[in-house]
Amino acid sequence: MGGRLAGFDPEKLVVVVGMPRGGTTSLYHIFDEHPGCFVPFRKETAYFSYNFYKGETWYKGLYRERPGQVPAMDISPQYFADLRCIDRIKALAPRAKIILSVRNPVEWIVSSFFQTNKFQREPSFEKFSDGYTISG
Repeated sequence: MGGRLAGFDPEKLVVVVGMPRGGTTSLYHIFDEHPGCFVPFRKETAYFSYNFYKGETWYKGLYRERPGQVPAMDISPQYFADLRCIDRIKALAPRAKIILSVRNPVEWIVSSFFQTNKFQREPSFEKFSDGYTISG
């Protein structure tokens, strides 16, 4: 695959969205090692959500080293919960392929609890599973 540099091509965009703790980091590393895929240097571009203000030129620049005809991967789980992303993706790349990563809700809440408690010893699992809001 490879050859000359191709840059951004909306026909070759693959967007991975998913629940937090849904395996997107693993997918990023798998795609990064695969010669038939191109991932930018950062996993979560978040362009279609909170980095949209940076503009299309910024986003396309993340893919300037994409070789040949390989798909350009955008792995940003935050798109899962941001409805603005749907129209933004369709406007830039109407034929983009979408991969949705979901997880069993029980496994998700347990994983989220342990991830949260890596950085703080609060709250209890009971409080966390009853609607605790992660902040900061």
